[in-house]
Amino acid sequence: MRVDHQCKVQLSNPQLGNNTTGYVVVESKESMKKRGVSSPDRAEAALLAIYEPYPVGMRKRRGLLAGCAAGLLA
Repeated sequence: MRVDHQCKVQLSNPQLGNNTTGYVVVESKESMKKRGVSSPDRAEAALLAIYEPYPVGMRKRRGLLAGCAAGLLA
């Protein structure tokens, strides 16, 4: 993915930290604002452009029969 210089800068601005359970946490927009860093609008747009909530081709199953095996209904 090609991005401009401003987007690259915004992608590198948030700092990483650890929470109490040991997971890596990305700095929030509020704490970035306290440090004087502007909102990462371009970086957020670039990340949302490639984000896929579910793998392509998979549908989320809903309803009463969602827990049943596919072979039992055929």
